[in-house]
Amino acid sequence: MEFRPYLDQCRFVGCSHTKEKGCAVLEAVRAGKIQRSRHASYVRLYEELKPLQDWQERKK
Repeated sequence: MEFRPYLDQCRFVGCSHTKEKGCAVLEAVRAGKIQRSRHASYVRLYEELKPLQDWQERKK
């Protein structure tokens, strides 16, 4: 996955790589190292699955 080299470089633990300041993945997208279309696809999937994650957290 194109994101892998950048995942441990984000400023915050638990970064969603969607809008956070200091996100290494977003910086790589801006620099052209990750295709914008690939990141947009990731964001769509993230937004689609986020309600599931929220539901699982409430269930605990």
